[in-house]
Amino acid sequence: MKKPFQTWTFRWWLWYVQPVLMLSIMYTASSCFYCGFMQHLETWHLFYLSIAAAGFALIVPPGSTAADSLQQQGERRKGLEAAAKFEAAAAKYQDALDAAVCQRHLHGFNLIEDGANMRTPTGGNIISLEEAIEMRSSLAECHQLLADALVAAAASLPDTELNPQVERQAAATAVQHLTTALRHYSCCHPSAVLTSRGPNAAAGVTPGAGVGDAALPPAFTVAAAVAVAAAATAAALPPEVAVNAGNCAASLGELLEEEAERTAAASSPPMAWLPMYDIALQCYRSAAASYKSAVAREEDVLTLSNLGDVLVQSGTCLYAVSRALRDADPVLAASALSSQTAAAAAAAPSEWAAAREAEAQSDFMAAMSSYETACSMCDSSQGDDLPGLLCNWGSALRSLAGCLQDPAARLGPLEQAASRLDQAASFDRADPAPLCSLGDVLMAGGEAAEAISLAAVTSAVSNTPEAQAEVLPAMAPEAEATAAAARHWYGIAMRQLHAALTRGYSAALTLRRDEPEALVGCGEAHLALSRLARRDPVAAAASGDGGGDGDGDKNAAGADAKDIASRHATAAVVAFQAAVARPERLGGWRQRCDVRYNLACALALVGREQEAHQLLVSLLGCGAVRPSELARDVDLEPVRYLPWFQALLAAA
Repeated sequence: MKKPFQTWTFRWWLWYVQPVLMLSIMYTASSCFYCGFMQHLETWHLFYLSIAAAGFALIVPPGSTAADSLQQQGERRKGLEAAAKFEAAAAKYQDALDAAVCQRHLHGFNLIEDGANMRTPTGGNIISLEEAIEMRSSLAECHQLLADALVAAAASLPDTELNPQVERQAAATAVQHLTTALRHYSCCHPSAVLTSRGPNAAAGVTPGAGVGDAALPPAFTVAAAVAVAAAATAAALPPEVAVNAGNCAASLGELLEEEAERTAAASSPPMAWLPMYDIALQCYRSAAASYKSAVAREEDVLTLSNLGDVLVQSGTCLYAVSRALRDADPVLAASALSSQTAAAAAAAPSEWAAAREAEAQSDFMAAMSSYETACSMCDSSQGDDLPGLLCNWGSALRSLAGCLQDPAARLGPLEQAASRLDQAASFDRADPAPLCSLGDVLMAGGEAAEAISLAAVTSAVSNTPEAQAEVLPAMAPEAEATAAAARHWYGIAMRQLHAALTRGYSAALTLRRDEPEALVGCGEAHLALSRLARRDPVAAAASGDGGGDGDGDKNAAGADAKDIASRHATAAVVAFQAAVARPERLGGWRQRCDVRYNLACALALVGREQEAHQLLVSLLGCGAVRPSELARDVDLEPVRYLPWFQALLAAA
């Protein structure tokens, strides 16, 4: 709990010192006019505030106690209720800060060292450096918490109120508050803590290499400047403030990266997303600088974990922009790069992308090192959370695997991730989180194995109709080796997906039967198993998934595989319907739409065409899915040639 700055109320204090205040006002007014001070006041509001501040006689400004109380109330609430408390607390802290800044402008006093206990001629305590920094830091924290509350409130809205515009507006408002918070954090050092009422870190700061596109939204330009300023002052901040600044910069980068992704998906205007990604990356770099500064002075397990997290974010961001550049029109990509001010602007798009991928690999390796150090320092007797650290480490390895294009290259990081998450789950804390993450990792392993199997089939019979339909054909004798490899990886995919269910999602549901992540994961795993059974009926029957012994002719195997596929599709429907029963727990608009799309696919597979039709119409209507995605989705194969499906594609 924060130490209150002042226990008196403003009203009582004003009444008690009214005679002194009146004398101070007269003295201050005459001094101001005599010295020409009015020429330097920005507004009449500042003049009146300065006169009132004279009565404070350099004591700690009142109001911060009320702000602290409001902040604590906000931390006990959720959504818009929490946001209202944080907004009110921020206003109180801002008023207290304004008064303190005006005192300094008026009297030119220096902040005293902590514990000096100096008093003014009128009996007030001079504000200490520690109190001034805590005041400004608390103001920053309120803006940061307000941003988080606004995003969470939007994500928890009912379906009737949530849409992309509402979500985007909430994110834009959150970006403003996070930028304000980061500005205040960057002023939490002796030379800046009381130099200005509202810090303008963007003034006179160069945003950074690769930034400066006039078409950028103002929020991006300001965020870039603030991130650069925050990184520059990280070493001057107290360690705990530097950590908070790092958290703030990381959250800011995440929201900006999401906006860059939306812009890239819309492709309008072309290549506008490139400098957006650069600014998101600058925020991540600023966060890393803050964490490193704090760790250099005060080594801490949680800070090391935070450093690992933000390095994973920057690595993922670098891979994302590299992938987007490779997918872009080469002429547009070259033109966009040439307009950048970075030293590597002259590089060809492929070279630029390769350099970013190498940088991403370096970030990921540094992140793994940070997690390893944090785990080695972990001491449960001191309250350190080793299972949580292992869970973060495993999730980071899964993120690394997800960035790699080669499915075979993903298997190593995924195996390491599963090991970390198994270890985290072994602590038996009745927490479904590590089990859900383990399910995600095993699911990713199954998808990678499936991709390797498909690649083997394609290399052997790339021109056969069966391969184009993603069905393993009967191979010619000369292709038996390739067929064996395909079957091998197919079997691995089946085992990994079954493990995702049993060791991951189903295990999580035994701890909490309505866990949304586990329900969605179960649905996705069953949907993938249904797809595999349709792809290779013989192998599906041989796997024993249907309860048979795997022997018999191909007709029997086909019947078994059909039953297996139907059973998994039915289980997927059950899981997805349970998940969408409480959509506000699934996350934002995109997450809800993704689950509903998967539900539509599962419904199509079990013959519930009317329900699938209704969902697809709704998803197409709101822009959550494109007709081209429907046309190439193998899970919609059962309805592909039905009149209503063709009408959907034609109308879109």
